[in-house]
Order: sequence, then C-alpha cells, then structure tokens
Amino acid sequence: MSELENILTIFRSEMGIDDINSDDSFFDLGGDSLMAERLVMGLNKRFQTDLATSILLSASTPSELEYWVSDQQNAGSHKDVVLEIQGCTGTVEAVMVHGMSGSALYANRFGSGFKQRCQISAIRGLGLSEGEEPAKTATEFSDSYMAGVKAARGTYPEVFGGICVGGLVAMEMAEGYFRRFRRRPCIVLIDPPPLGSAWLKPTTDNRMSEERTATLTRKVRFWRKIRDILEATNLGTTALGRKARRECFKKSLTRAFSGHVPPTFPCSILLIASSEWERATIDRYREWLPKGSDIQSVIIKGPHKGFHRTNPELIDQYISRFLDGAISQQKDS
Repeated sequence: MSELENILTIFRSEMGIDDINSDDSFFDLGGDSLMAERLVMGLNKRFQTDLATSILLSASTPSELEYWVSDQQNAGSHKDVVLEIQGCTGTVEAVMVHGMSGSALYANRFGSGFKQRCQISAIRGLGLSEGEEPAKTATEFSDSYMAGVKAARGTYPEVFGGICVGGLVAMEMAEGYFRRFRRRPCIVLIDPPPLGSAWLKPTTDNRMSEERTATLTRKVRFWRKIRDILEATNLGTTALGRKARRECFKKSLTRAFSGHVPPTFPCSILLIASSEWERATIDRYREWLPKGSDIQSVIIKGPHKGFHRTNPELIDQYISRFLDGAISQQKDS
C-alpha cells in the first residue's frame, strides 16, 4: 500500500467518512480540533513522524500531507546530498540539481549575478556514496531531494534548476512545490533533454517502449549486483567499487526519467539550450507549457557536452535577467 493510500485510510478511519478522495480538504469535510488531533496522531503512529496538528493549516488534503510525510521520513538520510554554494548573498532560496554524472560541481561556476539574487544549494546524486541506494522513480528522486533541501536549509526553495537530466528532476521538484503551496515556481533549465525522450536526448524517435524499459531495468539490476558484491567483499571504496556505484546511479536515474513528462502546472521557465540540441528541445517545452505560464528560451552556440563549463558567464547573465523579472512577477501576484 502506498503512502497516499495509507493516509487516505487514516483519514477515513479517524473522520468516520468512507468516501474521501486525495484532494478532499480536512476542513471541507467538517474536521474539528479533536478530529485534527486524532488524525495527526494516527499519521505519526503509522509513519513514525513528528507532525504537529497545525500542519493541517498548510496541508489539509491527503495528497498535500503525502509530501510532508515523505519529507520527515527522508530528511535524515538525504540531508547530505545538499551542498551549500559559497559566496551567495541573495535572499531567494534556489536549488540546482546535478546532471547525468550526479556531480554538483558545476554549480560552483555560477557567477556573481545568480549569487547576488539567491542562496544556492546544489544537489549531488543520491546513491553515489557507499551505503546509499539510488531512488527508483521520478517521484522518489524528487521527494528525496526536496526533503534533503528542507532538512539542510530549513525551508523550501522558490527557484528550481538543473543541468541536463537534472532539469527534469528540477521540474518534478517544482511540480511538487506547486502542489504543496499553490505558488508558481521559477525553473532554470540548462540544456535539458526534451520532455518525454526515451533516450534523454533529441532523437528522431523519442517514444518509450517495453523493450527500452526492459533494457534499462536489466542494466540497473546488473550494476546493482556488481556494486553489492564489491561492497560485501570490502571493495566498495576501490576505483571499481566507485565505478559500480556511479553506473548503478546513472542507470537508475535514466530508468526513472526516460520518457518522463511531468503534469502541467503554472510556472516561469528559463531554458538555456546548446546549439547542438536547441530547437528540438525548446519546441517540446513550449508544447508542454500550460496556459498562464511563460517560457524564455536562449540558444548558445556549442555542443551539449561541457556546455556549462564553456559558457559560465553567458549562462549567469541570462539567469540573472530571468530571475529579476520572474521574482518581481511573483511578488506582484
């Protein structure tokens, strides 16, 4: 039974109502202070969390509570995937997600413009350290990283970004942020793959297939088995052991986001694309964008590989301009 199904069961039991759906509000259902205490007590007992009854003011539906339950369950074990970028003087919380390799080092190359506007946290890949297990689904990656950011920073970000496949992770995190707070997030995508691409890059055939899914699953199992054997024989810290963890992480990330398209939600997007990937990627995001949202797209000449490393000043300039407008729009709305 999933977390959401368990939460629904507790709602129905404690409120004495059989027909409760994931988006039904505790208050609209006639909840009072006594019911609130029983409900939150039931959640804490079932999930081993420490939620206060006041949580219902921020998250009154089962689907909203699912995020807070996941946060408390994941926060302790995932706090160390969050790295604070030094030299930031801004006040807006921003998070930048790793690319395919899982490394967060690219975030150290951001210039003063971004740093003067935001407090930037970078996320490294979950599963790269010995004893860590990579997430299995897009939602698990998103929830784990969001919980880690909350535990490390004490708050949630308003700006979500990532490089390459990290952009897809950032969009999943931003969708969760919108569902939780009903506030429009800002998203910064640095040369991301097209939404829905089975190969996580522009190709003539981006469709996901059963064969592609099966192949990815086999690769994940293979590298997980190699990793486990090496760690069981005290070889986890060797070069081969580190390679096995990296490959297990990369294959898990690829399987989670191959063919993935997040639900639409209101947002402001900056998409900075390399000339190698450019239009095929930009068009797909424009097609996805819901009404009432906006996207700014920029193409910088160069290949996808090493894109941020060769264009740090330009990227920083575009991010700074975008944030000036997007943050101002958020304050006015």
